Amino acid sequence: MIARHIASRRLPRSGSGFTLVELLAALLVLTLLTSVVAVGTSGALDVYRREQFASQAQMLSGTVDSSLADPFRFMTSTLAEDGQEVDTVVFHRQTISAAGGVRLVSIDGQLYLQGDQGDFPLLNGSAYGNCKIELVDDPTDPEDDYSCTSVCVKGAYRITDASDPSLSRTYRFYYTPLGESYTRELPIPTS
Repeated sequence: MIARHIASRRLPRSGSGFTLVELLAALLVLTLLTSVVAVGTSGALDVYRREQFASQAQMLSGTVDSSLADPFRFMTSTLAEDGQEVDTVVFHRQTISAAGGVRLVSIDGQLYLQGDQGDFPLLNGSAYGNCKIELVDDPTDPEDDYSCTSVCVKGAYRITDASDPSLSRTYRFYYTPLGESYTRELPIPTS
């Protein structure tokens, strides 16, 4: 009876565990599954980042357009005492004037209106989010709707993601001043 009791308390057989080959095979399968998930997640994150930038760039472009529309559409041009033309725009209740033209400039990834009194930021710095803006040569075709047939203000700017410069979009703007006193094209440097 004692021998029977001892026999029932034996240690488990060695055949009931995992062999080294089985452990390595399981580890290989787990590694393959992890790499497939990582590649899929990376691709999804790239798509998400591109879509997020496109949305942010579109909103920023709309904000820039609405900020530029009134100053450029209602600008005036007058003759100074020395006979030189002086352009004047009203921007955020400030009058900005410049002999030779009020200019739109990009400085350190932000847009400014430049007059004789200095540079005036077009937008609050936080409006740019994670984007930078620079003025670029106008890529318009002379035969499209954006070509100036009379006096106008036109140009183009590029919005770029600050963290990923490969993400960028170019936008064009075109404004015709409404005032009869404005008689010439506004100079817009690409600085």
